[in-house]
Amino acid sequence: TGLGLRISKCLAELMGGTIGFESQPGDGSTFWFSIPVVYPPGARQTPSPVPHDATPRNPTDHRRILVAEDNPTNQLVVRKMLEKMGLCVDVVSNGCEAVDAMKNRSGVYDAILMDLNMPEMDGREATAHIRQLERERFNPDQPRIPIIALTACVLRGELDKCLNCGMDDFLSKPVRLGTLQASLGRWLS
Repeated sequence: TGLGLRISKCLAELMGGTIGFESQPGDGSTFWFSIPVVYPPGARQTPSPVPHDATPRNPTDHRRILVAEDNPTNQLVVRKMLEKMGLCVDVVSNGCEAVDAMKNRSGVYDAILMDLNMPEMDGREATAHIRQLERERFNPDQPRIPIIALTACVLRGELDKCLNCGMDDFLSKPVRLGTLQASLGRWLS
């Protein structure tokens, strides 16, 4: 119906950006948008280089990822993508379970994928608890665990909240394999 394109155009323009497309009969269409990005104070302002193949260097090195996601379909999709990348996966259904997993398996996770909106405890609150656990158990030989937000809302204010509560990165839903590989490639290499 074109409604989604109209909504996308309005959102892009509200954020001071533009949207457009290129179309070739028989080849399909490519849609794009451009928005200005304002980094919060102290944030890295240059993007990290992403290797062409951003999967972990050695897919059999048994890196373990914690996925905190309440939707069973999303759990299955993300789990399958991570397993395809050769990673070990633990899945929990809410923020309380994510915090408990960190308490019980401290130091075992190489990264956490954290949904923002979950029952019992949301992703931002769970992240704050996990960061507190890291401070309490400070070990200079153990790096901070990257926490990557999973969210359907990618408005600037929401992204700022993610970074301010201690998250390191974000992925918009629906998550794509290439985007997931690139993000984990930055954090696991």
